[in-house]
Amino acid sequence: MRKATEETRNRILEAAKREMVSAGYQNASMRKIAAAAGVTAGALYKHFSGKEEIFETICDDVTEKLFMVQGALLVEDVERASDEALLELFQKKVSVQMLMKFADDFPVLKMIVRHGNPDYYVRKKEEYLDLSVSYAVRYYQELYRRGLICKLYTREELYMLSQAEFLALCTFLERADDGEGLSEADLEAYKTLLMVVAKGIAADCGLQLP
Repeated sequence: MRKATEETRNRILEAAKREMVSAGYQNASMRKIAAAAGVTAGALYKHFSGKEEIFETICDDVTEKLFMVQGALLVEDVERASDEALLELFQKKVSVQMLMKFADDFPVLKMIVRHGNPDYYVRKKEEYLDLSVSYAVRYYQELYRRGLICKLYTREELYMLSQAEFLALCTFLERADDGEGLSEADLEAYKTLLMVVAKGIAADCGLQLP
């Protein structure tokens, strides 16, 4: 891609991000995006087929980074990790740490949840849950194999637990004020929910926390 073409494309994406974060996906104006990017409507459509492609390009950049950060915060090889590392992970609040690393991209995450493309939200939700559940299955199987828990959860149970945490995260994003970003009160409430859930799981499966 030629430098000028890439610069134009990036200007369009930056203008579209501002417009979509402000107005929402459904109400975002392609005319306003083109004007803010300093291009004609015809030039805009040479780079993108339409509003949906622009929206997904903006959001994919954030969600792909989110998944990478999620993976980096987890213990990759649970079978070789120490008992201490596995128990520490149980109390780590990975989703909270992910949020803290994405302060600059917070408006895009809020846009996806609050007023984005519903089809995109559903796809990314299932992608997130597939990754979370697949990891949880390996993690809890390893805890059970080592005798650290006395109950082995089914994949269906882990899906429901993961979905509960995901929906709590979405509730946090829905409540967030566009002008304030991360609300300390809501963040503390989210941490409290995760702590209560973790203690409930620990009590249910007989996990002894340090």
